[in-house]
Amino acid sequence: MPSYRIVITDECRMIREMVRRTVTHIEAVEVVGDTGEGFECIEMVNKLKPDLVILDISLTNENGIQVLRQIKDSHPKTKVLVLTMLKARTHISSALSCGADGFILKEDAVEDLINAVEKIRQGGIYISDLILTHVLQFMRESTTNRSGHDPCLSERERRIADLISEGKSVSEIAEMMSLGRTAVYNLRCNIRKKLCVKRDVDLVRKLRDIPQR
Repeated sequence: MPSYRIVITDECRMIREMVRRTVTHIEAVEVVGDTGEGFECIEMVNKLKPDLVILDISLTNENGIQVLRQIKDSHPKTKVLVLTMLKARTHISSALSCGADGFILKEDAVEDLINAVEKIRQGGIYISDLILTHVLQFMRESTTNRSGHDPCLSERERRIADLISEGKSVSEIAEMMSLGRTAVYNLRCNIRKKLCVKRDVDLVRKLRDIPQR
């Protein structure tokens, strides 16, 4: 299996070392670079073309969101996992709308980091439980603010929407809810229509439309 190549960016050397030690326990993962500066991170990505960048968006001398945006603009296939202490609505919304593939908090890093890297490597999105709670709340508020009423999802549709936001596959949802795959596909289509989105990932990234408070 080819190695899964990671660059770590965080101003704190101890955090970088913690992340390095943690992710190298994952099979076929290789940390190819680490830095405390956003500009150097971009240079590393340009040169090394890693599969994943683990990025703290709270950089002192640089805008971490701009670093994220530049990585995604220049290297759309490179995944970015945000690892930060910031959990305000604006930070979550900005990171996800710029294309972040994961968002976890440093306080939960030991528990979430391995799961996050594995999920993203498999093509999914990983959001910590606390952040996911905020995401679902934002989505409901956003829909209500735009339409003036609840999107009228059925109880079953609400449950499926939650599971999709958690990154569950159609097969996993079908098994968890004792439904056929076709039934889940049909319900997912209804949810997308009611929430005015075209892809599962947009259920989460719809945050870009949410008014900040």
